[in-house]
Amino acid sequence: MIFKKKDNSTKSNPTKSNPTNSDSMNKSLHNPNVFHSKFNANDQDFEEYDEVAEKIYALDDRDYEKNFSSKGLWQRVVAVRISMPKIRNEYDRRAFLALSLGVISVFSMPPFGMVWVLPFSFGILIYSLWHVVSAKKAFAFVFAYSFGFFSFSSFWLTSAFFKVPYGILLAPICFGLLICGLSALYGLVGFITVHIKNKIIKSYDVLSYVGFASYLLIFASLWTLAEIIRSISNVGFSYNPLSLAWYKYPSILQSLSFLGEFGLTFITILITGLIFMLFLWHKKRRIFVIVSLGILLYILIGIGQQRLFHAKRLAHISGVKVRMIQANVSEKDKWNYKTAPQMVKRSLILSSGKIPNETGLPANELKSDHLNLHTLKEFQDLKDIPTDPNLILWAEGGLVYDIRSERLRKYISKYAPKDSISLVGSVAHLKIDPKSKSEDKDNIKYRNSIFAIDNNSQIITRSDKYGLVPFGEYTPFINSLGMRLPFVGKEMEQPKNKPKAVDLYSMAQGNPLIKDHDIIKKIPSYFPLICYESTLPNFVNRLDDPQWIFVTTNDQWFSSPVSLNQHVELSRFRAIEQGLGVVQVGNTGVSAIINPYGEYWYKGEVNRMDFMDAPIPKALAKTIYSKFGLKIPITLIFIAFVVGVISLKLEVNQALARVRRNTERINAKIAEMQGTSDSLGRNPKERANKSRNPKGNRAKRRTYKGNRPKNRRK
Repeated sequence: MIFKKKDNSTKSNPTKSNPTNSDSMNKSLHNPNVFHSKFNANDQDFEEYDEVAEKIYALDDRDYEKNFSSKGLWQRVVAVRISMPKIRNEYDRRAFLALSLGVISVFSMPPFGMVWVLPFSFGILIYSLWHVVSAKKAFAFVFAYSFGFFSFSSFWLTSAFFKVPYGILLAPICFGLLICGLSALYGLVGFITVHIKNKIIKSYDVLSYVGFASYLLIFASLWTLAEIIRSISNVGFSYNPLSLAWYKYPSILQSLSFLGEFGLTFITILITGLIFMLFLWHKKRRIFVIVSLGILLYILIGIGQQRLFHAKRLAHISGVKVRMIQANVSEKDKWNYKTAPQMVKRSLILSSGKIPNETGLPANELKSDHLNLHTLKEFQDLKDIPTDPNLILWAEGGLVYDIRSERLRKYISKYAPKDSISLVGSVAHLKIDPKSKSEDKDNIKYRNSIFAIDNNSQIITRSDKYGLVPFGEYTPFINSLGMRLPFVGKEMEQPKNKPKAVDLYSMAQGNPLIKDHDIIKKIPSYFPLICYESTLPNFVNRLDDPQWIFVTTNDQWFSSPVSLNQHVELSRFRAIEQGLGVVQVGNTGVSAIINPYGEYWYKGEVNRMDFMDAPIPKALAKTIYSKFGLKIPITLIFIAFVVGVISLKLEVNQALARVRRNTERINAKIAEMQGTSDSLGRNPKERANKSRNPKGNRAKRRTYKGNRPKNRRK
């Protein structure tokens, strides 16, 4: 067992003068000067005692210095002594390294998908914290890593500020606050991890595979907990979870059905740490890593392949056909009073199954040639799909006018196909005082909503957005002070309850104005998610037994391909977690139909005005995650954290016992060498007795291989 003494241990250890404590044992084991101070000898004696220490060291059955040689790698990889002429300060070098590792980790996220960079970037982060002694330095190191990661993976957030007044001035402030807040959250992970390690190990850094594996469990638990916190907090930002790096591997994504997004993040950290450890350990110890990796990969890939085997048998919901409208309307044209009527008319024409003449294309019906019908025919019968769609899906914010206008609702019903229901994304204008007839701004509150409108222009129900976008739909902390930022348009009100599954038929029965019950009865119940809500794993539930998930979004604010791909991939996560099909409709894209296994039935192009007719994938039985939700990852990380702390404590106790035994062996050799002895500290009679075992066979003797290290570990 190898220990590394802290620099500040001599100041805080009150038992330094006690020769029997573990500090003295550590010194006597690895510091040759302690050997020399026990007696007076010449230079030749020094060489003999050094040779004795080396041979005892080589005869140790647990030669961790060879199995886990970390000192040189730490100096080379973590850049403690790397040559940087322009960055001479050690802390600046570490910050530069951490920042670079965060930027490199971005390439594992969509749309790059290079998951193989994680063992090098995130693995070095894990290994670096293992060697950091100060908790404050650990906080700074992880903060720098997170700052580089979130800055480069979420740069597309700044594009929204350039589309509003004063946005260019406030973009650095708001973006900086968000990135610094997220980085500080993960910085606390590094701080707490190192603090716990120091409390258990006290003045030692245990370099062993058991100690490192225990530390890895603690770190993975705390990091996963941080991801849960940022997804459920009021100002959370749930993009780019670590588990999103597997988006190109459908078999691994199937683990979302029983682990969820956060459980897969926990497993990803374990895999990353174990893969990185393969390059560090001695061959004899790699079997531990290989077995652990094999178990984890079997859980992810083996079970995933078995689940995907049934994907081709998946059918669609009978008697339902949806029409997804992708109007491709810019925010500038939508909110301009001169162009707004034309933008609304564009959506109305698309809902009728035609392309507006303004595009230069012929105004004829567009058939479902974008749908991969050849793939669908392999595992389902298309005969029971209606000829005309009976459900029209609009994107978020597709209507800029007050939908309370009956004249506007009649236009929606007029352009929609016969015997159909329209789900329209619009802003709900609600009176603060329902009895008042005033339409002043002081008496109106706004909500981002989805309205269900029948063929008779009647509103069946309304679904309000619960997960509001910070600095976009509301201003955190500032609203409570009665203030507002100039770039935030209509401040949205958050409803009291989270979204629930919508059953149009049951809601229509209680409304005397609704008459088309036969048409509404064909529409299966759905779970509505508006834009940002689809990135939050804890929003969707199957308590009310929905048959599919409807995601409506307006990603025109963030028109970067990075944000569009990240959003639709997170919608895939919701499909696999809940075992439900997802129909996502975007104003500018990406519009998609995703089956419960995370496979694309249809994925539209970006920044294209179009519509799409397609069936809805049929739901699977409730998954394990849909039944228990966040209880699964929380239980997993709690058990892992407790096991990691206990195993690390036991490893330290065993390590101290090994140090005592080694110290006794060295002291015994020193006592022998003060008398008549050979180069190994034994007289001829003792050497003859100890060279043979009781059976008379020659005892196997280990010899010290390799060059003598110039600097011993202190």
